[in-house]
Amino acid sequence: MGELCTPSSTELLYSCWGEQPSLARPLMQGDVFSDVPLPGFSEDPQYAQIVMHPCNMRRGAVMRDRITVIPVSEYSMRSSDWTRRYRIMPLPELHGPGTANHMGDMIEFVTVSSANLTARNRVAALSDDGVLILQQRMVFTQTRLLLSLDRFHSQMAPTFIELELQEEWAEEALASVAEDGDSSAIIDEAVKQYQSWLDEDSAGRRDALKNVREHSRIRREVRQHYMSLYS
Repeated sequence: MGELCTPSSTELLYSCWGEQPSLARPLMQGDVFSDVPLPGFSEDPQYAQIVMHPCNMRRGAVMRDRITVIPVSEYSMRSSDWTRRYRIMPLPELHGPGTANHMGDMIEFVTVSSANLTARNRVAALSDDGVLILQQRMVFTQTRLLLSLDRFHSQMAPTFIELELQEEWAEEALASVAEDGDSSAIIDEAVKQYQSWLDEDSAGRRDALKNVREHSRIRREVRQHYMSLYS
């Protein structure tokens, strides 16, 4: 039997490390938030990590009212925790190099209001590999079935590129307006435009996302379209 995967470096576990992720970045499985009320855990808001699959978090461009998370707390981490302590998601140096280690408790699931999970109270975001490592640990914790990261990547690749291009589209929208504009409203409108563009029936773009060979074409078309909108 193999072992659970260990990230090649702490830096590569995170997409954004030591700085707040971009407001344009879509909320994603693995994101960590501060000041989240966790019913049944404490009266005080706590850190929490999204564990809900990104496809289950949304209805099109709209977040669902309730999102599944796990509590996150400070933790004295050892290197062996990656392979031996499968019931946790290690989050080393969560706030950047030299800061405290944390962990997500994958036994204590709780559902919270999505209104409490925003781009403004998000403190960290996992890289694509970080998300796959989280998924591997979650599946092993619940089933004792150890699957390779390649297996998880094969089903996540369409979601990764969809959200990557959504972030690009929203960043371009933000860059096209005055700095004092309402960032949240601009991003919301950009996301609606992007999702509508993907869903245009005649183009078959959403179906194309499922085919890795089509990803280069979709990237090119997305960039051409948002540049035509915002340039």
